[in-house]
Amino acid sequence: MQWDISALKELLEPHLHENHYDDDFEITQGLSGLGQRTLLLDARRLVSDGETPQLILLAIEDVSGRRGDNTARAEGRDRYQTLLESIDEGFRVIEIIFDQRGKPVDCRFFEVNPTFLRHTGLQNAIGKRIWSLVPEIEEHWIGIHGAAICASASSLRNCVPGV
Repeated sequence: MQWDISALKELLEPHLHENHYDDDFEITQGLSGLGQRTLLLDARRLVSDGETPQLILLAIEDVSGRRGDNTARAEGRDRYQTLLESIDEGFRVIEIIFDQRGKPVDCRFFEVNPTFLRHTGLQNAIGKRIWSLVPEIEEHWIGIHGAAICASASSLRNCVPGV
């Protein structure tokens, strides 16, 4: 198949006269039988010995589907965020931190919803460890979370004083 794409010709023209390269040059083009496609091009001029014609190595990647995937992913994140902010139960994603013997000794918050913050009274919890937020927490509460993680429990329903 021969393509007559002016943007592609404009991209490649400097390669015929210079030692030049282009990365991630994006064009959108209607292609016969394929419809509208978004193509990502990488081009390199190959060194010529002077007797052979100049050559350009051209890599073409069809990223049309990826554009749609990114949109769908962003919409999914928005729906997830809306769900977390609207549920009436506290929700958090935490990392359990274990010592060298495998005993859970702390946890770090990665994600919390407003209901969790309201129920616990914590503020600015994301990225922080429980001991820095609640220094008086009883160690057994961290152990319960560690045991739940080790047992692959999907949720915990307990009341932790101060949290």
